[in-house]
Amino acid sequence: MDCVICMQKIKDKVTTACNHEYCRECILQWILKKHNCPVCRSFLTVKSITGRLTRQGASTMRIYTALEDFIDGPRSLERMKKVFDTVLNKKNRILLTNNKDFREAYNAKVSQAENIYEVDLSNYYFKRD
Repeated sequence: MDCVICMQKIKDKVTTACNHEYCRECILQWILKKHNCPVCRSFLTVKSITGRLTRQGASTMRIYTALEDFIDGPRSLERMKKVFDTVLNKKNRILLTNNKDFREAYNAKVSQAENIYEVDLSNYYFKRD
């Protein structure tokens, strides 16, 4: 079965509350932008997605939940730091250590936050031990 978002074979399959199936990463990115099902337009949240949770999948869900909370409210440096803390949490570091693209995107967001808020966030960068 193919994911209607990426048009490829579904990887790390999840199911929405409306019973449509997608790649975990595809639907989570979609939800952060649109909050609806790409097929039937039913309202969706990150927490409404179900599927088998691997350690990496659980980490992905925690991070996307933090991102959704940040996006759905007033954006501030303190709320952004909560997202950074979630990503750097020991339970979630698997994505940073195993996924170079995620690691680079995360560090770019920290840099972007430093420029926007004109503060030093050097303790939020991910550096390999």
